[in-house]
Amino acid sequence: MILNDRFGLINSDGWFNAFVERINYLIQMDFPKLVNLLYGLDVSEKILTVMLKEHSETEASEIIARLIIERQREKIRTRALYKKPGDDIPESEKW
Repeated sequence: MILNDRFGLINSDGWFNAFVERINYLIQMDFPKLVNLLYGLDVSEKILTVMLKEHSETEASEIIARLIIERQREKIRTRALYKKPGDDIPESEKW
């Protein structure tokens, strides 16, 4: 599920590789910050643990990057699903 590239974005313009490198840096140099980031982004610890075990041949930083991306996509879909008509605030009225 997570380890495929359903949207064709993973290899475009090298941004994904840069993202994976940044996560790898956090794993090595500032693990508490990574844990805090994953908590703030609401990435499931249970899913992360399962994915790391099931895909032990894949770099942990790549798995974490894909889980972050997938979680953000889930949030976008959920917000769109529960968006009420009229929730859009005109640009002139935004803070």
